[in-house]
Amino acid sequence: MAEDKKNVPYDLSRRSERSTEEIVPLFCFSCGRTGHNHEGCSKGRPGSGSSLDVTQSYAGGTPASVDPPSQPSGGTSCPSPSSVGIKPPRRKPSKKATKSTTHEELEKLYRTGEESRNPVGESVKLYNEQISISDPNFRDIKAESFEECGLHPDILKVLKSMQYEKPFPVQKYAMSIIQSGRNLRASACTGTGKTAAFLLPIINNILKRDIRSSKELPQRPKALIISPTRELAQQLFNDATKFTAFTDVKAKLCHGKTSVDQETQRIKSGVNILIGTLGRTVDHLRRETVALDELGYLVFDEADRIMEEDFAEEFEDFKRFLEKSGCRPQTLMFSATFADSVMSKIKSLLADHVVLRVGVQGTVNEDIDQNVVAVPEDEKREKLLEMIIAGPTDKTLVFVRSRERADMLIDYLFRNEIRANVLHGERDQYERTKALREFSDGSVSILVATWLANRGLDISLVNHVINYDLPNTMEQYINCLGRTGRVGNRGRATSFFDPRFSEDIAMAPALCRKLLEGGAPAIPEFLRVE
Repeated sequence: MAEDKKNVPYDLSRRSERSTEEIVPLFCFSCGRTGHNHEGCSKGRPGSGSSLDVTQSYAGGTPASVDPPSQPSGGTSCPSPSSVGIKPPRRKPSKKATKSTTHEELEKLYRTGEESRNPVGESVKLYNEQISISDPNFRDIKAESFEECGLHPDILKVLKSMQYEKPFPVQKYAMSIIQSGRNLRASACTGTGKTAAFLLPIINNILKRDIRSSKELPQRPKALIISPTRELAQQLFNDATKFTAFTDVKAKLCHGKTSVDQETQRIKSGVNILIGTLGRTVDHLRRETVALDELGYLVFDEADRIMEEDFAEEFEDFKRFLEKSGCRPQTLMFSATFADSVMSKIKSLLADHVVLRVGVQGTVNEDIDQNVVAVPEDEKREKLLEMIIAGPTDKTLVFVRSRERADMLIDYLFRNEIRANVLHGERDQYERTKALREFSDGSVSILVATWLANRGLDISLVNHVINYDLPNTMEQYINCLGRTGRVGNRGRATSFFDPRFSEDIAMAPALCRKLLEGGAPAIPEFLRVE
């Protein structure tokens, strides 16, 4: 079975609890940076005169596009990303707040997942020009603000607190379709705000119908959101927690590598929205912790991954539980792409559905500058080191084909005094979470990861993706590049091409097409293979 991955900054003060409860990422409302909260911020506690420069943003961008306030003379600044090779001072764990304050409530809102960690870039307006909807009844959506989307006042209060004013295209169209009761299959480029597109209307419906949860087993959630990885499930849970902050709607998380018994106790306390990986969800259905007979919404995020062979048995088990329940929930499927093999598996769940496409499918995001460099295998390490030294402040994500190569590469970087972290399935959950936290907050600017880790990753403002090993399928290539250039921000990607490696040679024609689609002025000669 495919490994689950995690993708949130980690509160060190809760390290001993990491196996039994959800990990809570941190955001500082005083300085606008992640990795600490206002209590541990050297800018000063809220109310001490510090201010946050907040600009308006789309929902799907950060709560605000943040520029740190100017530093008073003689003052000290908040922890900043370290330069490569320099170890930053260890931060003290933040103390747990003893009482609720306005700033603590706002920090809870900023404990975010996919969209809100990514400031909105200028080119996001291009998404408005790349909309395709199968049903003409939904093509003329005029909503230019969340007030016009028919959302509950409590949701609008959350969005206003976070400086969210204008919905992304995928959000305004998807919300209209979902609120109509139709099934939906949505394809959207990475970083376009799709998480809020389904969470907001689901929460809205629960609030408007005043649906309450019980404290008995089995729990009967009104919405079930399935994710292929632990990291993505955690990310979705963080977003759900954020959007329900001023409501009584209860979201709960279930995934592997946590205690089933303790998870059951949390679910028993009440759940409206259950978010989990497929395997653990099926486990709770078998244990009768959860029942599906009152399910209103069924969401598959990264649906193409869930339909892969690794999940085939669990998916069939889940379908049997759904059929046995007699419930026919509104089904929403989101993915960057939907292959024919995927469509054959999901056809029975998507009767009379609307197809929504945002952006050009099967293409590299237009905000990414692609570059392919000819590098033989025995020169790759030196070339990577050269690029890292040339751009020491860049947040750089390096992809390799295997765990063994990831470990060998990280050892090489350490020997050359480059601070870097590694992410792959053989690392334990704490190591993986720590690696992602340090990369997210800028403590470490280099992260080496395997291809299989890329779907669970969502990190703000990755400047540079390097395919140390060239992916062997175009879908994998697009997915790896999709870690940069998110939410309308510019990004760049460099792929090492080994002209002596048969799998790289086989990718050459497809690479040529992608480079031309991306506006490359010329195709390198080494890609013009016979």
